[in-house]
Amino acid sequence: YVLSGVQRDAMGVACEEAVLVAAACNDGLCNEGPRPCIAFYPASWPFVIGVMAESSSPSLKGEWLARFSNWDNVPSSRIEYEMMAPGVQIYSTLPEGKYAAWNGTSMAAPVAAGVAALVRTKYSEKNTYSSRFIMGQVTSTGSSKIGKAPEGKRPISYPSLDGESALSKVPKPELG
Repeated sequence: YVLSGVQRDAMGVACEEAVLVAAACNDGLCNEGPRPCIAFYPASWPFVIGVMAESSSPSLKGEWLARFSNWDNVPSSRIEYEMMAPGVQIYSTLPEGKYAAWNGTSMAAPVAAGVAALVRTKYSEKNTYSSRFIMGQVTSTGSSKIGKAPEGKRPISYPSLDGESALSKVPKPELG
C-alpha cells in the first residue's frame, strides 16, 4: 500500500490515452481515516477507476458490497474507490481447460475494465471523448446501491456497474 511517485507519474501520463481500472483490495478496510483504514493504490488515485466487489444479493442489512471488499468511507474526496462491480463467484479459467469460481476485487476490476473497453469502442474518437468521459460513462450510469450501512451512521451508496447503461445513457454532470 506504499505510494510510489514513479508509479503515480507514469499512470498519470497513461490516463491521458487510456482508462485505468484497479482493484480496491480484499481486506475489508475503509480507505480514509485512522487505522484500521488504509488507502489501496493505484485504486485510490483520482485518475483510476477504483473497483470494489459487489455481491450478487444484498446482506440482511441491505448492503451490496461484498464483506471482504475494501470500501470508500468518505464520498467525493481525493482518495476514491468509484464503484462496485460483480466480484463474488466469478468464473475464471484454470490450467488444463478447467474453470473455478473466485471472489475478490481482482475479479471485479476486469469486469469493469471490459465494460470500459466496450464504451471506448462506442465512443472511439479520443479528441471528442476523453478517457475522463469514458470513466464517467462506466462509473456514473449504473444505479446507486447501498454498499455499507454502518451502525448509527447514514448508509453509504455506490454506483453499481451497468454495461447496458454505460453504452446507452450519458449522465448529466453535477455542477456546483
